[in-house]
Amino acid sequence: EGAVGPAGSKRAFLKARSSSLGLEKNAGQARILSDPEMHQKGTGWYCEVCDCLVTDSASYLAHVNGIKHQRKLGYSMRVERVGVETIRQKFASLKRQRKQNDAIVDEEYARPNALVEWEARIEQNEKELERQKKKSKIKSPF
Repeated sequence: EGAVGPAGSKRAFLKARSSSLGLEKNAGQARILSDPEMHQKGTGWYCEVCDCLVTDSASYLAHVNGIKHQRKLGYSMRVERVGVETIRQKFASLKRQRKQNDAIVDEEYARPNALVEWEARIEQNEKELERQKKKSKIKSPF
């Protein structure tokens, strides 16, 4: 893919990650590393791009988002400047997407009498509590 980045640079602008890092799926798994140096360093998360080992998932995430790792992937650490119209279009598309998601949720959970049912349930529970209080007062001789 052609790098379209800052003027005079062969590196691409920094982009949002489109896929998951898969930290959850790799948790609790052991991988055998054939490099003897890695055995001496210990255990942790291995970055194949940078050929380094970090001790925990938080450090790995910091490494993946860091300058050295991003440069090895061919990204500059600059983001592309966009105009107001581009931002408006993005907000409009997010708004449409949210409305579509809300419509799906409304269709799945729509019940016209939900409020009436809820109020009836509350009233029934209150009556039951009063009955139990009356029973406990009658049974107790003191």
